[in-house]
Amino acid sequence: MALIILGIVGALIIAAASVAGLLISAEAEMRERVGDASEGQPKLG
Repeated sequence: MALIILGIVGALIIAAASVAGLLISAEAEMRERVGDASEGQPKLG
């Protein structure tokens, strides 16, 4: 029983970490685009 609980907790931690990584990369990309736009060079594509 304890192993099952540990497995579920581990899976949740991995899922949370991957979601956080996606959010961080998306935020960095948005900041990059905003920075380029403020410099007068918006990214295309």
